[in-house]
Amino acid sequence: MSYPIDPFVALARAHGQLALRLAEITRAAGHDWIAATTEAGQSAFGQATTPQGDAAAGKTASAHAHLTAVTDTLRAKAEQHAAETREALAEWQAAWREAFAPDAWLSMLERAVTIPPAAPAAPAKPA
Repeated sequence: MSYPIDPFVALARAHGQLALRLAEITRAAGHDWIAATTEAGQSAFGQATTPQGDAAAGKTASAHAHLTAVTDTLRAKAEQHAAETREALAEWQAAWREAFAPDAWLSMLERAVTIPPAAPAAPAKPA
């Protein structure tokens, strides 16, 4: 038998799943950010340790191209994580719509509440 608590249990489950998905997205975003900035830092450090002169000018251009590639990668990853977040929120909203759909509540109430049939009317006594 279904009780009125079922939609709230479904919502609690949806909240938990949303929290787990957002934590995973945040973890992946942090990992991507650390990896990209580490790579950019190593590139900048490598440029700073090169000798000055004609060779340094070519290395500066390649370092700029490398840093541009890193920022492009970060931008693409940010868009990917934003899309994953929108997907997680859409699933969570779908759980809300399902839990509070009017038909779901009516069928749940019909199962939970039983109305006894009306008793037949007693015949009227002659006065």
